[in-house]
Amino acid sequence: MTAVLVLLVGSLIGFVASRAARGARAPRASRGAVRGAAASSVARNVGGTLGRRRHLSAPELQRACFSEMIRHVQRERDGVTLVPAAYVLRLHPDDVATVNEAPRWFADGLVGALDQAARENGWVLEGIPSIEVEEDPSRHTGVPAALAVAAAGEPVAPAAAAEATAGVTAGVTAGVPSGPPNVALLARSDTGARLPLQAAVVTIGRGSDRDIVIDDSRVSRAHVSVRRTEEGWTVADDGSSNGTRVNGRDLPAGAPRALHVGDAIEIGPVTLTFEVGPPPAPGGGRPLDDATRTRISDRVLPPGRPPRS
Repeated sequence: MTAVLVLLVGSLIGFVASRAARGARAPRASRGAVRGAAASSVARNVGGTLGRRRHLSAPELQRACFSEMIRHVQRERDGVTLVPAAYVLRLHPDDVATVNEAPRWFADGLVGALDQAARENGWVLEGIPSIEVEEDPSRHTGVPAALAVAAAGEPVAPAAAAEATAGVTAGVTAGVPSGPPNVALLARSDTGARLPLQAAVVTIGRGSDRDIVIDDSRVSRAHVSVRRTEEGWTVADDGSSNGTRVNGRDLPAGAPRALHVGDAIEIGPVTLTFEVGPPPAPGGGRPLDDATRTRISDRVLPPGRPPRS
């Protein structure tokens, strides 16, 4: 064991020395570029690692799921905060295996946390709390998605995807509609909100200056842009740290991709589904920010609490 350790340390010292020698041999004007390239390489490697969440313990996964559940908390116009009580959690198969180690503890803990958070924050639960878990291979480990559902199992705010027709151009259906003209929308998986694309360029990210704000540490300040072109709508990753996926496939940074009805844009823990349909009725509020969700989650599900056997 000692010999192996000495060999590893020697190799590390040799690597560092060779890199230093290369930097010293480089002309003065190019040394900054060498250091910059090395820093960029490290940043890319670290960013790639952070983009894939590590395996979470049962309490950590439970807290992550609860944080996604309370994304659905929004203050209504009359000041009453209505909160969905029933949820379907979509998890990577490895996370489902973690849940199955103590399924009753996992679900009961989430139900109890939701009830406690509602009492402490004055929320009104829309029914009896219930939790279901679904396996979703497209999710990353440690990055759950929480879908709020009604008692019958349908989404609380169903984003009914409109059928694609030959008359749809740039998000507007041709012909003379009987009601308001159809528009292009993005349906949020976390809140159920259907957001009309009202500008030629719609920016999405964590920054408060974005048109659509996703307040989560896994989302870059400027993450994605959706643009209207003569051919229709496109989506492009704006060089985000953790990347973007469309329908489960990685979206290369800076490479616009055409959007079709039903396409799912995955940004951190949130999925935005592209739709064409009637504009939504006004109402609703802004979801809880990342810091607030973390504070509430840590209070009702304190870190370090082991699962009961």
